[in-house]
Amino acid sequence: MKTLGFLIQLATAGLMGYLGYIFFLNLAIFPVAAFGILFGHIMRRNAKLGISDFFSGYFVALLLCVVFFGVGYGMMHILDLRPAEGVGRY
Repeated sequence: MKTLGFLIQLATAGLMGYLGYIFFLNLAIFPVAAFGILFGHIMRRNAKLGISDFFSGYFVALLLCVVFFGVGYGMMHILDLRPAEGVGRY
């Protein structure tokens, strides 16, 4: 179960990074993806969450989704700034 929880978290992070890379900004995806990270964390830790723990964990997962989206968005801009083929030393 720990491995499956980690894979769910990794897949959610990869999805958010990919959506940032292609700049598919749909604000309904962020709250749903945060549940994926939170569900993966619950599977990894096998923890019982209270209501306050659930809300704080959800907000941390939401923040992580925004960070991974931002990383993908930044990669889009960094890779777009490559020089054209045939330009430079090579």
